[in-house]
Amino acid sequence: MTQAAASTKVVTGKCRFSYAQQLYVPKPNDKGIDKFGVTLLIPKSDKVTYDKLCAANEAVLRAKVSGQPEAFYKAKPKTVHDGDGTRPSDGTAYSKECKGHWVVTVASNERPEVVDENANPLMEKINSGDYGRVSLNAYYFTGTNKGVTFGLGNVQLLERGERIDGRTSAADDFSEF
Repeated sequence: MTQAAASTKVVTGKCRFSYAQQLYVPKPNDKGIDKFGVTLLIPKSDKVTYDKLCAANEAVLRAKVSGQPEAFYKAKPKTVHDGDGTRPSDGTAYSKECKGHWVVTVASNERPEVVDENANPLMEKINSGDYGRVSLNAYYFTGTNKGVTFGLGNVQLLERGERIDGRTSAADDFSEF
């Protein structure tokens, strides 16, 4: 593997998952192509992961775009959003779960491998609100917009969290019976 290719890969620290159902059931993107995906809530305190995302973003920009001022290459990745701010898509505030986090939505044409903390295949599904790590790869995209985004690699569940999708478990629903 070349040094440039290695620098575009990122393995996150512990983050929280949102829209986790898309890890198992693909959703069509704006072009109608089915994509597997998940939204990552990366704590702003995780400077290591944030720095890795910025370094991968810079590596891709330097490889694909030449002749720009140094600030262009050092800019925060466009697809890493501030959960304390507003959504770039419609200007509405992010939900309370996003506060204090970087929000990164990632997708893939292929279903990711999902493993437990020991890297064994996970038999149960990951839920929105659970915590884990994700491998990502930065790449350049063009079209209506252009820039760097991150593709979804593999997913590791580290611990279960309080669900943030409003669902309850069957055990909880029927516990009184």
